Amino acid sequence: MLEIPPSLETYRTAFEKTIVPYISLTVTEKKPSIYSSKFGGDPYLPLNIDHPLDASGNPLHLLAQLNFSELPPLTPFPQQGMLQFYISMTDEVYGIDFEEPTNQANFRVLYHPEIIEDDSKRVTDFSYIQTIHETHEDYSSPLYKEYCLLAHVEEEAISNGDYRFQSLIPEMNDDEEEDMMDVLGNDGHKIGGYAFFTQEDPRTYLPEGSYDVLLFQMDSIDGICWGDMGVGNFFISASDLQALNFTNVLYNWDCY
Repeated sequence: MLEIPPSLETYRTAFEKTIVPYISLTVTEKKPSIYSSKFGGDPYLPLNIDHPLDASGNPLHLLAQLNFSELPPLTPFPQQGMLQFYISMTDEVYGIDFEEPTNQANFRVLYHPEIIEDDSKRVTDFSYIQTIHETHEDYSSPLYKEYCLLAHVEEEAISNGDYRFQSLIPEMNDDEEEDMMDVLGNDGHKIGGYAFFTQEDPRTYLPEGSYDVLLFQMDSIDGICWGDMGVGNFFISASDLQALNFTNVLYNWDCY
């Protein structure tokens, strides 16, 4: 049963209709395998795939990689393959284009349909990334170390940060919304579910359903920090996700 404060009992039925499953991600200090789901570090990169570059020709930084064969199944996400998120570490905005947030010039989402666990068939020398670190001493990233990930399925209801909230939940007063945020924040690291924002949902002014799936979210916890304690999200349409087409992904991050 959805846990909500007594002040929101009037809205219980409306909230329960919005409940969806998602994969909650928890970081650990365990050293991850290069074939595993993880945040940061060197990527799994087959020899026939070039390392993604930013608009200036610099290697992009691995933000996260998700090995779906290790993760609990969740519709409509794939059940195998590696999904990777790369961002620029040589600009101050982590690779985002605020005017055109689907422009992957300085970020990239890559999907490897098959993971071949054979070191002879992947890139093993990433010294060129270290060279970029030395060249750009002030490089910026939300994270500066590698984390192994644990995953399990949870459920959550919508909160007022989501652009669909007003159409799904009857109008609340300010006190009720504050009570709601205490228990329905949609924060944390996750795959699927509802997104958390410190500012406004970037999908508010887009056609409804354009980027209706939260592909991945990384929050400012566990030593990770987006600007001033913000959050990063990646969104995709259900049709593109089903087709495993990751060329049209909306990247957003905001902070307080």
